[in-house]
Amino acid sequence: MVGKERLPIVNYSGGTEVSGGILGNVLLRPIKPMGFNTAVPGIKAAVLDEEGRPVVGKAGELAVLAPWPGMTRGFWQDEARYLETYFQKVPGVWVHGDLALQDEEGHFFILGRSDDTLKVAGKRVGPARWRPPPPATPP
Repeated sequence: MVGKERLPIVNYSGGTEVSGGILGNVLLRPIKPMGFNTAVPGIKAAVLDEEGRPVVGKAGELAVLAPWPGMTRGFWQDEARYLETYFQKVPGVWVHGDLALQDEEGHFFILGRSDDTLKVAGKRVGPARWRPPPPATPP
């Protein structure tokens, strides 16, 4: 029993390439299991569709729409690789490489990596695309 059912579990996601976090939880808002109730201070996060438009209630790419405190300018001695890695999918927008969803209440959920590919039995496979569960049918 984590937190003796009295203490919240505070989720946080980011990485060294962002010098901290992208998404997190604050105790002033409700916390959903496996979710993040806000972008961390200084980050303007969104989930983008294939055309680079923000979406709600639909899986897409986790992106940061504006520069943030501690943003790196490139990889050490390889600025071209940095631009290719983070700015290739949506020109001018920093895309993290995570498949994410933002619900109607503003909570974010990371569904997995969007840029990983494995070769299994001669087939290239990547992350599954999230689909909402079907509506419940009455008994």
